[in-house]
Amino acid sequence: MRKFEDISKEEIRDLLGKGWLTHDGMWFYTVSGELGVDVANKLNKAAIKAMAPFEVNRLKKVTGLRENQLTGIEVLKEFLPAGMQMILPVSVFSKLHFSVMPGNTIHREWEDGECFAYKGMSRISSIRHQRSYRN
Repeated sequence: MRKFEDISKEEIRDLLGKGWLTHDGMWFYTVSGELGVDVANKLNKAAIKAMAPFEVNRLKKVTGLRENQLTGIEVLKEFLPAGMQMILPVSVFSKLHFSVMPGNTIHREWEDGECFAYKGMSRISSIRHQRSYRN
């Protein structure tokens, strides 16, 4: 068995990132099963809105970005991908691409068929089908 110090930071990031994504997906699956997809979407959006300031502050601290530096599209177009790269597993982040669109809008796009949320929802559909088949 390998020790912590023998495991690369990429492997650790993937482990933690996939755990976070799995937790998020299973939370959504459980809430949607109990309360419906509309309620799950509403609660998920509220949780993301509440969580975002904490995540941004943590990422600013890790990247060394001061409060007054996070202004303007130029800083944001570097900060968002850098933050996502630290949070997401390599296998997920490598499929995500950012660009700046007219009107200073940051656009993110997944490679065809590679959106982790879509893949997760497909797995959830499969889980539901398997469970209903067994009953």
